[in-house]
Amino acid sequence: MLYYVPLEILPMRYTEMQDRVTRKAFADADISFMTIEGEELSTKLGKDQFLNPFSTNYFKFSQLMKVCDLFNDGTIKDGDTFYFSDIWFPGIESIKYMAYFKGIKVKIFGIMHAGSFTPTDTVNGMKEWARPYELSIIKASDIIFVGSEQTRQDMLKAFNFEYEDLMKIKVTGLAFDYDEVIKYAIPRSEKENIIVFPHRFHPEKQPELCKSLEKHFPDCKFVYTHEHNFSKAEFYELLAKSKVLFSASMQENFGYSILEGCALDVMPVMPFNNTDYKFIYPKEFIYDNIDDAIKLIRKIIDGYYVDLKHIPKYYHDSLNRQTTIIKEIIK
Repeated sequence: MLYYVPLEILPMRYTEMQDRVTRKAFADADISFMTIEGEELSTKLGKDQFLNPFSTNYFKFSQLMKVCDLFNDGTIKDGDTFYFSDIWFPGIESIKYMAYFKGIKVKIFGIMHAGSFTPTDTVNGMKEWARPYELSIIKASDIIFVGSEQTRQDMLKAFNFEYEDLMKIKVTGLAFDYDEVIKYAIPRSEKENIIVFPHRFHPEKQPELCKSLEKHFPDCKFVYTHEHNFSKAEFYELLAKSKVLFSASMQENFGYSILEGCALDVMPVMPFNNTDYKFIYPKEFIYDNIDDAIKLIRKIIDGYYVDLKHIPKYYHDSLNRQTTIIKEIIK
C-alpha cells in the first residue's frame, strides 16, 4: 500500500493542482493508495508568505498522528510506501523510528521543493539547524524528487553527499496540468500590451525591478498579480490576453507561472541567476541586466514570438515520471 501525504490546499498557491494531478497519476499508474488527510488551522497567509507557518505544522502533525494510529493498529505492513507532496515534513523521522521498532521496512518518497540549501530562500536563515535536519530527511528517504536541475545543484553545493544519497535525487519536474491551462487560450491576434509580474511581493522576487520598467513602457499595462485576489480562472484569462511575463526572482526552483504563461503564448522575460530558468528555457529569453530586459520586452511588444508550448507539455508528465520510478522500486 502507498500512503499519500499531501500538502494543505492553499489559496493563491499550486497545492490544489499538485493534489489533483498526483491523485490522477497514482490512479493512471494503477498504484493503490490511501490518503493521509490533515486538519486545517487556517489557510490565511500574510502578504508575502508562501505558507502559514503555524497552520502548516498543525496540518502536518495531524497527519503524523494518523500515521501513528495506523502503525499502532497494525495497518501499516512490511514493504509499504509513503509519498510526501513536501518531504520537508516535521516528524518524518518518526516513521522510520516506528518502522524500526515494529521490525518492518517502509519506503519513503517525496518532493523537496526548496530548503535552507536554497541561497535566497526564506528558510536559508534557519540553516544552522535546518541543514542537518534536511540531510536526515535525505538519509531517511529512498527517493527525493525535485522540480529542476537548479534544486539539485543547490543541494549538491550544500551537502557533502555520499554516492548513495546523490543517486536518490531525481529531477522530474513538479505536478503541472497543461490541459487545464490551455483551455483558456485565445488567438494571439487578440493579445494586448500587458506585462504581468506573477510573483509575491517579497524581497527575493524583486518587484521593484518591474516597477522600474513602467516608465519605459507607457504604452503597456502592468499587472502585479499579488495585488489582486485572482481566481485561477481569472489568472489564466489575464495571461491569455497578455504579451509578457516578467520575472526578477533571485531564486526559483520550478516556476509555475512561467510554465502557465508559455502554455498561453505569453513570452517570458527572466533573469540569469539562481533560478531554474537557465536550465529550462531558451537563452534568448534570459537577461543579464535590466537594459537587456528592456530590449527584450520591446521586441516582444513589437511582435516577436516563439512557440514555447513544448516546455509546459513536457512538465505535464512530471508525475508520470515519478510514478514510473516508484513502481520500479516497489515492485
